[in-house]
This record gives sequence, structure tokens and C-alpha cells, in this order.
Amino acid sequence: DQNGAFHLYGKVTDKNGKSTISDTIHKLADQFELLRLEAEEAEIIGGKRILEDVAASKGSYVELTRDWTINFSDIHLDSSQLCQLSFSSLLNYGSPKVEHLSLNGINQPDLVFEAPDEENWVGQHLMLSLDSGSNTISMKANWGYISLDYLELMYKASQTIPDSTTAARDQEAVQELRIFPNPLSETGRITFQ
Repeated sequence: DQNGAFHLYGKVTDKNGKSTISDTIHKLADQFELLRLEAEEAEIIGGKRILEDVAASKGSYVELTRDWTINFSDIHLDSSQLCQLSFSSLLNYGSPKVEHLSLNGINQPDLVFEAPDEENWVGQHLMLSLDSGSNTISMKANWGYISLDYLELMYKASQTIPDSTTAARDQEAVQELRIFPNPLSETGRITFQ
């Protein structure tokens, strides 16, 4: 909300469309900036088509076929910091897809894109530490055949040293996210009802 409070929950949907939602965690946070980089405006080397879709940001997206690399360049930050990256993807050729990721030419863990269907845009989120100054985030085809709408970065608006109250509150939120079973983690059993 506008007061810096986030209400976090996880929704898990199986391949048959059955879903469950986790408990909600309430988290107070600092002010954040959002930077959206449209895929169709990025540098793309290799197989691609730019297509139109009213559900896509700005009405168009990139369909990446095979042997491609997409570069989101000149991402400038005033200071080094941990950022949340969100790729808006459409897995119109099936799921899952595993693609290679790099930051400033250094390989990062591969991204696994998954979706419950082939018709809806979904977000793939990860945390990545970006450098002060200019950054380039690149993704290279491993499996290929994926559509991208945009890459969105969320980062702290101003760097401040947290006081002990803020640090304690942040630690509490992290502990809450470690509750088991947690549909937001990679492990645990989720029961559908």
C-alpha cells in the first residue's frame, strides 16, 4: 500500500487448475523504485518476433525462438544493492523452460520458468545484487521458445543504514517466511483441498 506495507502470500496452481493460497504475511518496508524495461526495446541477438497482445505491457512483446540472447543494458544504480528482478513471461510453447542468466558478463544460476498454462502471462522473480553504476542483465537461450514482455527491477529508493528497530522487523519477516510448509519455498508439501 502507499504507507510501505506489503501483504505477501503465495498462490500455487497445479496443472489441473486446482489452487491453494498461503497465509498472508504483513511486512513494512522502505520506499522502493520500480524500473520496467520492455523486452521489445532490449538488444536481441538471434531468433525473435515482435508480436502484439492487448494483455502485454505497451501492447507488444517478444517471442524468442531458438539461439537467442536478450540484453537489458545501461541499468544504472547510484549504489550497489540487492534488487528484485521480475520477468513477465508467456510459456506459449509449454512449461518448464530453463534459460541462462548473466549479470555484467558473469554467469548467474539458471532461471526456471514455469506456468500453469500456455495462455497467461506469469512473473518469474529472483533477487540479484546489482553493482553501483551501469549494469547489463542478459538471458541466453538454453531451451529457448519463450515469450517475454518486460523485465522489472525493484530496488531501494535511497540507501540508509537501518536502525535496530528496522533490522529487527526485517529479521522477523524473514523468520515468518521460513514457516514450514511454506508454498513460497522450494521445499515442503502443499495440500490441495
